[in-house]
Amino acid sequence: MLGNESILAVDYRIDGDTLYRYHSRAVERIVPWGPDADARRMTAGVWEPLIPEVDVSSLEENAWHPGPTRWPGWRRRVAACSFLVEHWPEEARNGVRSFPSAHWQLLQFVNAGGAPALELLHSNPALGYLAALAGAAGQIRLRRRSLAALFGFPETEHAVRLLRKVPTAWVSCEFLAQLRTAMTCERDAEAVLTHLARINPIALELARDPELRASVAPDCITRLSRLPSSVSHSDLIARIRDLRENAHGQALPHLRIRAIADIDRQVFAARVRAPRARPHPTQPAEPFAFPAPSLHNLAVPGTPPPPPIRTFADLDRPVCAAQVRVPPAQPRPKLRSGSLAFPSPPIPDLAAQGVQILAIRSQPDLVVESNVMHHCAGRDRSYARRVVAGNLYFYRMLEPERLTIAIRAAGCGWVVEEIRGFCNRQPSDHCRFLIVNWTWQASESPGETTPAEPAPVARPLPAVLQHVIPPRRRPFTPANQLPFDFIAADG
Repeated sequence: MLGNESILAVDYRIDGDTLYRYHSRAVERIVPWGPDADARRMTAGVWEPLIPEVDVSSLEENAWHPGPTRWPGWRRRVAACSFLVEHWPEEARNGVRSFPSAHWQLLQFVNAGGAPALELLHSNPALGYLAALAGAAGQIRLRRRSLAALFGFPETEHAVRLLRKVPTAWVSCEFLAQLRTAMTCERDAEAVLTHLARINPIALELARDPELRASVAPDCITRLSRLPSSVSHSDLIARIRDLRENAHGQALPHLRIRAIADIDRQVFAARVRAPRARPHPTQPAEPFAFPAPSLHNLAVPGTPPPPPIRTFADLDRPVCAAQVRVPPAQPRPKLRSGSLAFPSPPIPDLAAQGVQILAIRSQPDLVVESNVMHHCAGRDRSYARRVVAGNLYFYRMLEPERLTIAIRAAGCGWVVEEIRGFCNRQPSDHCRFLIVNWTWQASESPGETTPAEPAPVARPLPAVLQHVIPPRRRPFTPANQLPFDFIAADG
């Protein structure tokens, strides 16, 4: 918001403690701080709740480095950025800036909760992020394990310690949903995460996948958990899977990655190949191993047969070159690049008011989606092979935003692997929450999700997800926001 908008399409006006934002579709009213802090949008003559997309770093850059301000539109946008930055206290901006998303919800959480909310964001960023999205500023004085239980995590100090290991740069709804699944019904994954100092998406993926967990040494998982957020964890996991598939396809010994450098080494599979047995150097050679080939054995199909041997002189006659030449190699038939057959999608299509998600059911359909959205999902056949194996499924979102969604089966449910917009752009927070909640509800409703019969190498089908829900608690949904499975206490 504000940072990348066109000055020709959006205009701003400041009235006291309120910022008005005008564009072609609606009018937005934003009160950034104070007891009356709120955001509303005028739709059909009615003010409705709004969650603005705010990036604190972008707003500070536009406010402090305005650039050319000779046009009135530029000056009004710079004034709007300065208005928001000046109203938010510096300690609140410092506590929110490092989070990758949901800056508006975090700022309102600090505004409503004060110093205890800011201390929670510093001490346990993941737990504070969940409380901010739920709007649970009035319940931050509860014990940390009771606060974690409100969001579906086990009510134990161990769960609070695992949440504390998540760095701020990796906090997101998809990541925390996968971590909650691992902590509730995957004991092996939880045992691996317990011994790590940090938990990032790479370490979580390796801990949850039994095949990858057996291929990577524990010391290597510890080193991978310390990688910064600038490293693409999806690409790194894909390379580990390729190494494992190559070793399995070539019937090599059990793959074991002991260092991060082994992932980038292209000849790693050849390095673990069993050496061939060589003859002993002292072994004597046999004087007459095999008889010399006769003229009839050297004849090539399609050539005239050699002349018959009638005298002893015919034995010394040199053999014709045409009779002993090696037959030409037959050209290998070209494999037709036919489309692969995709299994039935595990989650049915979603069609509701303002929301439409459709499954991608064939490889040509995936190629069309890749060409329309300008990403590599349909151009790289490795994605199609994962769909055929039952390890990955693609969906397209048409409303409220045009997105491509990739989900996979992970232990006890379906999780979102990746969400991308046009040219691999990140989705909005509103659509991200919607998609995560959709997959989570599909995991809780096994009668509605009927996964197709997977290939022999596919992962086990997801089971019913069991939540740890304390008694006398009811679902809590913040205004104008999809629920992330939050539970709020009565009274």
